[in-house]
Amino acid sequence: MFDFIALPFWGPLLYILLYAIRPVTFFPATALTILSGIFFGFLWGTVLTVIAATLAAAVAYVVGRWFATSLRLEDSALGNSVTALRENTFSAVLIMRLVFIPFDLLSYAAGILQTKFIPFITATFIGIMLGTATFVSIGASLNVEEFRTNGFSFDLFEPQFLVLSGLILLASLTVAKILKR
Repeated sequence: MFDFIALPFWGPLLYILLYAIRPVTFFPATALTILSGIFFGFLWGTVLTVIAATLAAAVAYVVGRWFATSLRLEDSALGNSVTALRENTFSAVLIMRLVFIPFDLLSYAAGILQTKFIPFITATFIGIMLGTATFVSIGASLNVEEFRTNGFSFDLFEPQFLVLSGLILLASLTVAKILKR
């Protein structure tokens, strides 16, 4: 299976497809994101996962929107918050993506609350880059050949990618804090 996923064309295509439908299966995104680092390395794993996760967010948004066709949330106790979120979709979603609000929950909620799609998907695309790179770098830090040969050991990890992962996580939280102000 590893060799098939690592194929130049079919592997990435299959990965993107599986990731895109993942929100309706409730398979953990983190696991697939880390696997992309193992299968495709840091750079291509990050690129493919950002594309795939953006598609997955769109799928969850559409599903949420479909279930919310008859809801009138602006007439509820949440009315002011719903209206504010609809008017400030980009900045609200961007901040929530940067502080790691659960991915699918936010995507479904954006659809249910009928936020504007283009600002939602744009903020998602931008907002997931740092977090995605963090988890992909964890996968990229794993030495798969070492694992195949010796099983789990400390030699399994490549330290430069673990350090990169920590730095990206700190950068993401710092950017979110600055944007929140």
